[in-house]
Amino acid sequence: MATFGRTDTSGDDSTFGENFKGVTSFTLSEAGNVNKLSFYVSAAGSARVARGIIYSDNAGSPDGLLAVGSEVAIADSAPLAWYDSFVSPPVVLTPGVFWLGWFLGGGVIHYVTPGDQLRKYKAEGYVAIPETPFGAITGEDNFGLTVYATYTPVGAQQLQPLRGGTGLW
Repeated sequence: MATFGRTDTSGDDSTFGENFKGVTSFTLSEAGNVNKLSFYVSAAGSARVARGIIYSDNAGSPDGLLAVGSEVAIADSAPLAWYDSFVSPPVVLTPGVFWLGWFLGGGVIHYVTPGDQLRKYKAEGYVAIPETPFGAITGEDNFGLTVYATYTPVGAQQLQPLRGGTGLW
């Protein structure tokens, strides 16, 4: 298993309001089957729900929805912790830029790293599947989200020789 995104929890805390989705772009350097999105959050006030999300990139902005993870319950007054949102079946991504984040059914406190990456977000009522394409950006700033994807690298397909041993297909 491998990861891409931000696994470091150092930074500043920030609050995201109810019914928002937020994403930060990260680069995947090899093809992989993504099976989990993890984010570092706590509930802001009362119990909340969230889902991990992956969007494609279009000229530096989130575009098409590629994956939605399982719903995660964040207990009332829970401390900051990693929460896992599982992607089933796994989504296959080729090398490139992807927008990782979460879709919130309530406000959360989360960690961001100021100044190093762009965070884009949008107000959107919480449902099982968020809108695609991403839609009009409600806001953006230079506070990258603490979120990462876990994946299994996909190697080049091994060619099996045909009968006769030529090795050609």
